[in-house]
Amino acid sequence: MHSAHPSEPNLSATVKAPAPPDPWVGRALTKYAIVARLGRGGMGVVYLAEDRVLKRAVAVKLIAPSLTNEPKDLQRFLREARSAARLQHGNVVAIYDIDEDQGTHSLVMEFVPGPTAQQIIDRDGALPWRAAAQIVADACRGLMAAHGSHLIHRDVKPANLLISRTGEVKLSDFGLAKVVADEQSAITHASAVIGTPLYMSPEQARNEDLDERSDLYSLGATFYALLTGEPPFRGKDLYSTMYAHATKPMPDPRAKRPDIPAACVKIVERAMAKRRADRFGNAQAMLQELEALLGPQRESLSELAANHELPRFNEPSSLLTPDLRRTHHPFGRPWLVALVAGSLLSLVAILVCAGAAIQSWLRQTPDQVPTLDPVAQFKRDLLARNPDFDGKLENISVRDGKVRALNLSVVRITDITPVRDLTELDELDLHGKDERTPFADISPLANLKKIKRLRICFGQVKNIDALQNMKSLTDLHLGALKVDDLQALRGLPITHLRLGATYIRDLRGLENSPIEHLDAGFCYRLESLRGLPREKLRWLSIASTNVDSLRPLEAAEGLTYLDFHWAKLTLQQRKVVPKRSLDPDDMQVLLGLSRLKELIGEFTPAEAERLRNRHKGCILRSVPPSKLP
Repeated sequence: MHSAHPSEPNLSATVKAPAPPDPWVGRALTKYAIVARLGRGGMGVVYLAEDRVLKRAVAVKLIAPSLTNEPKDLQRFLREARSAARLQHGNVVAIYDIDEDQGTHSLVMEFVPGPTAQQIIDRDGALPWRAAAQIVADACRGLMAAHGSHLIHRDVKPANLLISRTGEVKLSDFGLAKVVADEQSAITHASAVIGTPLYMSPEQARNEDLDERSDLYSLGATFYALLTGEPPFRGKDLYSTMYAHATKPMPDPRAKRPDIPAACVKIVERAMAKRRADRFGNAQAMLQELEALLGPQRESLSELAANHELPRFNEPSSLLTPDLRRTHHPFGRPWLVALVAGSLLSLVAILVCAGAAIQSWLRQTPDQVPTLDPVAQFKRDLLARNPDFDGKLENISVRDGKVRALNLSVVRITDITPVRDLTELDELDLHGKDERTPFADISPLANLKKIKRLRICFGQVKNIDALQNMKSLTDLHLGALKVDDLQALRGLPITHLRLGATYIRDLRGLENSPIEHLDAGFCYRLESLRGLPREKLRWLSIASTNVDSLRPLEAAEGLTYLDFHWAKLTLQQRKVVPKRSLDPDDMQVLLGLSRLKELIGEFTPAEAERLRNRHKGCILRSVPPSKLP
């Protein structure tokens, strides 16, 4: 772990010694000499100290006795601390030691000489967007390492992001917030709630089980604060703030900072989605978006930490009691201490009851943000991501307050992220104007698991992996797209499939599917029928005789309609696709299709006569090769 400390630190010369009466400054805990108080958090008070053996500056966090008094509490604390200590990463504050001196437990950590992100906000207000994005990107790297070790932070916020004077970003208190949460929830722990609910995920506010996406929500809220100088929600009290995180839409940061790029807003919005499923799946996915935003050049953060002085504290460490080696009580009046302690116990009891009530109330709130007008909400979200969007929706159907059908032109739209919130959609039509339409990304459709009919035509779409989870999809039309692989359709219940003018060269991915109607007309790059769905196939158009063989049709015993009419192709497409004549094997396949009721193709008079004699009653439409334009 990088350290900016000299081997023989003169700590007293670089840090303003806090004034009395802090009882710990000037004391020694085993080999650590406490020099100055740095700050305070939910688990205890943090001091700057000198490791007298290794001669280096360290940060010592004295743990609140309430977290270690009982044997089971002590074991839980030690277990969590050891897990966090195993985490070694350049963007995480390293834990050097777990110390104990006459009943006082402490964590000895890497000392980062620089401010927290919260101190920078307090000093400068909103940060330049590139600096904010760089801080969050580095925090993502720390989260990736920790989540990979099955550690969840639970308290990501600007105050836990340290920026060293060399511009390094380090995430502190990783994995230890669980100890506080297990001892007593953040809502009832008076010193743990300071700042915490301002960045709390909806599921954390509801006291539900947490996973790594809870940290991403808190990091998104931190990004918001870095960009605007304020947290996204600040209620009149803790409970109203938590309720806002659980239920209210994220305020648009551009209302405070119009110069924030739309890409920044998109990252914040996705990270802070109310539903976990709508957030980034992991820290790496969020980091990739941030790296794309920042480009290859790293933003220097050293100026943010320059000229930062360690804070001077005059008040005593009220959360901790000095060890019993002191001969006098720091407050001097035991009766007053008892009175205050009794009052605090009563207050904690009230907060516990109130906390249980508020968390029960929050758990009853819907997992999605309620909206009075889903159409207006959808249009607003589209406009926020697509400045050129004219705000017109060609056709939209709403039933029971949910959007059920949508017909949307994507000529002026490149980002369809808001569509992912239309989880009750039955039908969706996305269409451009021609092959030059820039629309390319359909990944937001992955959330539409109830959709039955989907049409996407004209655009640059190539990857259709988002369709894999559409377990209700029965009717799919992909037209004039750059799709060249159908594997994502494997296992879907599609019965009607149209693939006009796509780039597919074979049909792999469709085998064993229940497709009855397959229109691959104008797929002039189609070279093979490999992967042809056979069991239920009744209707087939391939509109080209460029396929290498018709033999896969032999297994399509129920086929009643077949069209491989090369003449349907445009003149431009015919220049690309060479036409070949039927060979004897192809003719035998056609003669063997006993259930044919309609056959369209280019046949010589002799071929047409032979087919008519074989398939009595079959409608045969033939364009003689000599008549082809």
